[in-house]
Amino acid sequence: VDFEGFKKAIDTVGGVGLNAPEEVYENMWLEGQNYTLNVQPGYQEFDGFRALAYSRSRYTSSRGDFSRSERQRLILVA
Repeated sequence: VDFEGFKKAIDTVGGVGLNAPEEVYENMWLEGQNYTLNVQPGYQEFDGFRALAYSRSRYTSSRGDFSRSERQRLILVA
């Protein structure tokens, strides 16, 4: 699944809800635009674009790419 397919799958089912284990705040360049991702700990609802940003963020996570891999798994099983 590419990034477009990832977003479309999540949007098709009306979004995805997950329990974020830690804060993730990051300014990123995503799909041709500057985007600020601000996720606080706790239950959150994500549309496809926000879920993609959350799954791709890595710089402000406590464990870098390990945290990113865990977030990707959270989204895929939600």
